[in-house]
Amino acid sequence: MQLLYRFHQLLGSAEVAATQIEALFQKSNFSKITDLCSGNGQLAISVFEKLSLPIEQFTVTDLYPTSFHNSSDKTSGLRFQSEPTDALTYRPEAGELITMLAAFHHFSEEETQQILERVMAQNAALMVLEISANDYPKFLWWTAIPINMLSSLVLTLFVKKWSLGQFFFTYVIPILPLVFAWDGAVSNARTYGVDDLKILLSRCSLPDHYRYEILPVKRKATLLAFHLYPLK
Repeated sequence: MQLLYRFHQLLGSAEVAATQIEALFQKSNFSKITDLCSGNGQLAISVFEKLSLPIEQFTVTDLYPTSFHNSSDKTSGLRFQSEPTDALTYRPEAGELITMLAAFHHFSEEETQQILERVMAQNAALMVLEISANDYPKFLWWTAIPINMLSSLVLTLFVKKWSLGQFFFTYVIPILPLVFAWDGAVSNARTYGVDDLKILLSRCSLPDHYRYEILPVKRKATLLAFHLYPLK
């Protein structure tokens, strides 16, 4: 997870997410933010630290929250949900923003539609950020493997705490880079691109007061932001 977080730092994922949330705040009312599928919480915490909004509460959640169960809530407004939170059954409040940071691609088309419809039924907002726009030909998905593998070899050097075992299985027998490279390539192939998101939305009943935006964001790679929100 440290390696993945370093990758997010390289891409500026937290800065992009915070900017997208602040832009969305200008168009829709929300006083609470809940991040679903937060993993170990590092990316969500970084986003929270970069926000300059009058938010009452920012909640970090995951289906398996053991990875951040020892985190403290000392920072004002930041809360860690110790109980498992399932993105497919979570029911947001009206006036709440749901964020999914590099997580939306984990769900099938039927599941994503379920998430979208529940958000709209509760008059809540949604902000999705993916670290790829998945905008090149599908049959080239495998080309991400050597790129990801090279990235992991470099980024591992910048991980704060790493063991002898991690060094051995990274640079002597490169099992960890292979796993990281494969997972990243598959995740990229599963990411919903611009056209995919439009198809998903066409299957939903979009209320008159709801709007959506699909925004490719150029950084060191092309990230993809997706907003779904009720108008103020």
